[in-house]
Amino acid sequence: MYERKENDNQALIHAILPRENAYVRKLPISGGRKFKKGMIEGGKTEEQVIASNINTAFIVIGLDNNFEIRRVERFMTLVYNSGIEPVIILNKVDLCFKVEEYINQIKEVADKVPVYSVSAGKNVNMDVFFKYLTCGKTVIFLGSSGVGKSTITNFLVGDRKQKTQSISTSTGKGKHTTTNSELIFLQTGGIIIDTPGVRELQLWGDEEVLDQSFEEIKQLSYDCKFNNCQHQEEPGCAIQKAINDQRLSQSRLNSFKKQLAELQKLNTRIRDFKKKSNKK
Repeated sequence: MYERKENDNQALIHAILPRENAYVRKLPISGGRKFKKGMIEGGKTEEQVIASNINTAFIVIGLDNNFEIRRVERFMTLVYNSGIEPVIILNKVDLCFKVEEYINQIKEVADKVPVYSVSAGKNVNMDVFFKYLTCGKTVIFLGSSGVGKSTITNFLVGDRKQKTQSISTSTGKGKHTTTNSELIFLQTGGIIIDTPGVRELQLWGDEEVLDQSFEEIKQLSYDCKFNNCQHQEEPGCAIQKAINDQRLSQSRLNSFKKQLAELQKLNTRIRDFKKKSNKK
């Protein structure tokens, strides 16, 4: 809520409304930074708010040697923790000959999430965005550097508002372009939040968020013989049985355990830090 001064470019903010939701991650570790004594090793253990009040999060994956299913899983965990509806976009479909294979991999880890294959550069299937960008709706584009988020934004805006760069000849991947988040209004009344590509995707949230991003593992665990089953060599482990029956991959379970350990460590550090702060 703000009041604009007459004949002036300045405005007076009266109140900031509470967020409906927010896309957050753990504050990345900045290389070469020195931290004061008393700060947690490896940087501050605190959240970094990227954007808020979002209806849909587009997780953009480039099909030019950029596909990595474990990275998709990490994005899914962050989006679910933020309370935002995820949609997966496979961009640069014109450069890939095994699109169905990638879609099948995604369906194995995110069966209920919409998946679209598009090409922003060749205008392939780009109309899928407009049903999400209706009046009053806000979307955010997430993804690694060079996956084509800015190219998609340019197409939707109708001009070259966001700078783009060519593919790197040494790596075969897109180059980093966007350097800060930007709010872009469309003629449809929809709003785009374009974000910089991430190199360091650190999780933030409670362990319970994995019940959504690894829903099939959660459901299988209900059938384990022991409530405290670690899903290793315990008798009656339903998850190990699912792996033996090829209904679940070992790599999927390993990814779950890695994320769980990361979130448990994160929340232990947060609790310890709060205890130290309360004693002061």
